[in-house]
Amino acid sequence: MALARLPSSAGGGRGELAELGVPVVRLDGACSVVFLAGEADVSTRPALCEVLCRVIALRCGDVVIDLSRSTFIDSAIVRALAAAHELLDGEGRRLTFRSPSMPAVRVLDVFGLTGLIETPQQATP
Repeated sequence: MALARLPSSAGGGRGELAELGVPVVRLDGACSVVFLAGEADVSTRPALCEVLCRVIALRCGDVVIDLSRSTFIDSAIVRALAAAHELLDGEGRRLTFRSPSMPAVRVLDVFGLTGLIETPQQATP
């Protein structure tokens, strides 16, 4: 699957591609925001990994994973996100989660990643 990059002005980064389960990336100031929508599971993991690899390779600051439109994430997705967190941390960059649902929070908690959930003060406009 292809990486879809939208400009900062493109409707919050939630285009039709995000609705189809394709991760969408929006550059937002000094960070990249990856939008996940719908069900994110083992079948969508390859597309997510491709997007995360490209975003990490761009070295464009921190990475925010927006989960506000995600209805489900499984352990395969969280393992990919945890690996991205480790890679970014090794580069002195941060990975955070924005607006996860309660089921997503529970899965993130199993992996010890709830400390990466943005607080309202951290969220970028």
